[in-house]
Amino acid sequence: MKLGLGITNELQIGYEILTYFIEHPDSRDTLEGIMQWWLLERSIKLQIAKVKKVLAELVARGYIVEQKGGDSQTHYQINKSKYREIQAILKKCC
Repeated sequence: MKLGLGITNELQIGYEILTYFIEHPDSRDTLEGIMQWWLLERSIKLQIAKVKKVLAELVARGYIVEQKGGDSQTHYQINKSKYREIQAILKKCC
């Protein structure tokens, strides 16, 4: 189903707004509130999943090392033994 919005990005925003209203049917907000709270919150949630997947891949390839910190959170840092290899990869792509 299309919402009558032309650009894919606009279509996605329309879906995000409608999804928020479905999940919170008593919600009411201003343009600024929708931008700050609704769309930003949903965007962050989607980005977290993507970043988590990418970090897992980088760890699997040995480019990044993960370690549980004293705060029970996972901390990431570059694998210094792969420093030159990482530099070469970045030089090729970027």
